[in-house]
Amino acid sequence: MTSALRTALRSSGISRVVLVRHGNTNKHEIDAQRTLTDKGLRQCHLFRQHHASALEGVSLVLASAAERTMQTAREIISVPPTPVDDLYFVRPWRTEQMIAADSAIGYAPVAEYIERFPGVHDAAGQAMAGAVAAAVAQAPPCDGGALLICGHSGYLSFLALEVVRAMAPDGGAG
Repeated sequence: MTSALRTALRSSGISRVVLVRHGNTNKHEIDAQRTLTDKGLRQCHLFRQHHASALEGVSLVLASAAERTMQTAREIISVPPTPVDDLYFVRPWRTEQMIAADSAIGYAPVAEYIERFPGVHDAAGQAMAGAVAAAVAQAPPCDGGALLICGHSGYLSFLALEVVRAMAPDGGAG
């Protein structure tokens, strides 16, 4: 999926990709309906304030269809977010191995996942990269603008690895 993502980003004229994890959330019986807490809203406002330069030129915003990521995107930038189902980890591509690794590690740096469960989350990164590529290809050209992606802890890191490969001058080969 890296080559499809690379092609979509280049064809659209996207010069930068900004990845953001959703803000702090409330509990909810249905995970996808969790919303930001007051703390999460403050986090968004602080992000917008302290990282205004990173948000300059963002012309396309993609977010997991979960309420908390859509809400985070709306709070940090005025560009309306486009929901992308495969940016949400509760998808058919999430395997039993991924669920077991997530349960064993919890919130941890991606390096720990890669070290303890090598290759287990590769399909997640590839599925999200493919979904981003499709969404970018369907959007109007960005002509040098930036793409903001709002997603979920852990899984966003696996997407980040795909984005780095796609944005690398040599396409991330090697």
